[in-house]
Amino acid sequence: MATFTASPAVIKQWKDMEKKELSFLEKQYEDGIAAISGSINKKIPDKFEGTLKTMFSKAFALVFEKGTAVIEKSYSKDRHNEKYLKNSFMHSIRDNARTMSAFSRHAGLTRAKNVLISGVEGIGLGVFGVALPDIPLFTAMIMKSVYETALSYGYEYESDEERLFILKLIETSALHGEELFRSDKELNRWIHAGRPLNRTMEEQITAASDALAMDLLTSKAIQNIPVLGVLGGSYNVIFINNLTAYADLKYKRRVLFSKMTRGEADSKSGTPGRKKQALPEEERLLHD
Repeated sequence: MATFTASPAVIKQWKDMEKKELSFLEKQYEDGIAAISGSINKKIPDKFEGTLKTMFSKAFALVFEKGTAVIEKSYSKDRHNEKYLKNSFMHSIRDNARTMSAFSRHAGLTRAKNVLISGVEGIGLGVFGVALPDIPLFTAMIMKSVYETALSYGYEYESDEERLFILKLIETSALHGEELFRSDKELNRWIHAGRPLNRTMEEQITAASDALAMDLLTSKAIQNIPVLGVLGGSYNVIFINNLTAYADLKYKRRVLFSKMTRGEADSKSGTPGRKKQALPEEERLLHD
């Protein structure tokens, strides 16, 4: 079992992160656009839901096969890495909430840009009543948003383990109700124990695709209607904003948890830390 030691500053950052996570989960608990569109859902053919699931699955597979290199052309990976190294160095010198928030601020800048792009793309296609052709583009934007968040915190995204983590993160962000809390706990156990769920890549792609299809079912159905489709396409903005906010919290959890379980060494830089104190409720961290 991991040994939990942390400076008071890290403990404070951890508690702040947990409060923000709980706030996110409580807000996300209710269904998304479906909560205000009950009558619309009844008119959506069952075949449409199946088509959405299939298209998301194919889009994820395509990204992992040859799409990551294309997505990386839309941002500077080196610039992200340089910014991370700078933020990490400052955080190793001053271990406090301000230097920790630098990672989130950098991720926030890319989030604002990606939210804007997804809005233009979704609303633009919605004007013409185009939804299904939007799926590959929207999936690429989903992956781009998570990739840039990962880089902001110093994590790669090309290994199978990181791909599984990203897919689980996407799946969870699209869930609501008790399923959301269950999946969130599974993701936290993954982070704390360092072991992914017992799922193959194909199984996790299916789980993420199913969650996305259910969450976006109503919005994509509306997006198929010319002019009115603008309303459906606008949900792209809401989803990307929620996804990147959740991704930011989970990557921050990974950084802080790593710092707390490495004792005297900083989680990323290896720089000696300050005198540590035991983190309270350490058993709960592994099992919540």
